[in-house]
Amino acid sequence: MTLTEARTVIVFVKAEVLQLSTTDDVFMSFAASGATTLAASDARSVRHNGSGTAEAYSSFAVVNCAAGTTTFTAKYRVQGGSGRFVNREIAAIVS
Repeated sequence: MTLTEARTVIVFVKAEVLQLSTTDDVFMSFAASGATTLAASDARSVRHNGSGTAEAYSSFAVVNCAAGTTTFTAKYRVQGGSGRFVNREIAAIVS
């Protein structure tokens, strides 16, 4: 995404998540790189706790996203065991 001025960006993440072997958490977050940098964070993630499958989705505001080009990338983390992420989506819109 390329911005001509600093703006708030809303990032949407969605996935069907599956914990295959334990009841540990699985997370889908996002990172930003370029004009704005932001590391993936559990605080800005969708999370599934427990065995089985769940559809998880949420939106997060990135306030004061800098002018220039920023790339938003989905990031995944499994606390323990094995996880699977399918039907994944990430979108960013200017607020």
